[in-house]
Amino acid sequence: LSSLQDAGSVTKAMAYGAAYSATKFAQVGLGEALWGELYRDGIGVTVVCPGFTATEFHSVAERVENSPEINRLVSGQSPQDVAQAIVRAIELNRREIHLTSAGKLLLALDRVSPTLATRVMSWIGNRELNPDRQGN
Repeated sequence: LSSLQDAGSVTKAMAYGAAYSATKFAQVGLGEALWGELYRDGIGVTVVCPGFTATEFHSVAERVENSPEINRLVSGQSPQDVAQAIVRAIELNRREIHLTSAGKLLLALDRVSPTLATRVMSWIGNRELNPDRQGN
């Protein structure tokens, strides 16, 4: 074994996505911790933050009663593009990659103004996940 891949997400919490956000923070933390434990043994760990990927997941996922549909502002990238980016990141021994322009922009914004980045994610969560806004 020379490399591990861990799927995280843009590391900002999203309104109406607390459980999802918590699991993604945990995955990024796990990847960072494993990198620290394994790099001296020559084992790379890459945390992949792909952004929205166009799969059937959301259309076939079981919904909890009264849970909102997701109103995506953008279309997702293909699973094939994500897979190619993961292979490339592993080849380059990258510790973390963000695949979408929006994800990269949010990461840069978070470095400059974490409060503004949190407000942006709150706006997105309210726009995409707030059950009170369904059909608007």
